[in-house]
Amino acid sequence: MRAKNSLKKSHDKQVVMRNRTLVLSEIKNAVSEERRSQLRVLHLLREIESDRHYLAMGYSSLFEFATRELGYSAGAAFRRIQSIRLLKSLPDSRELEQKIEEGSLSLCVAAKTHKLVYKVVL
Repeated sequence: MRAKNSLKKSHDKQVVMRNRTLVLSEIKNAVSEERRSQLRVLHLLREIESDRHYLAMGYSSLFEFATRELGYSAGAAFRRIQSIRLLKSLPDSRELEQKIEEGSLSLCVAAKTHKLVYKVVL
């Protein structure tokens, strides 16, 4: 009987470890997709700002569009807008975009960097 219980416990541990490995793999894939989606959102917001599409939709600013139409909190909208402005201010933003996609540059840091660069330029 003990041998049977021991085998069952060993099997159960293997199943848990396999499930844990699958879940870890899935979450890593989901995070990677989330980062790619985040960069896509930044590109689309940049286009909406550049072409001023938000005005045609009845919004007075990109911020108002992002909060009311897209449902972002004020902070989330601000970080995205500041991030796209940082990307727009650089002659070649591919390296920063890659860092955002990798997760080594957060939108919070990108927004703060834009604020800092903006102050230095003025």
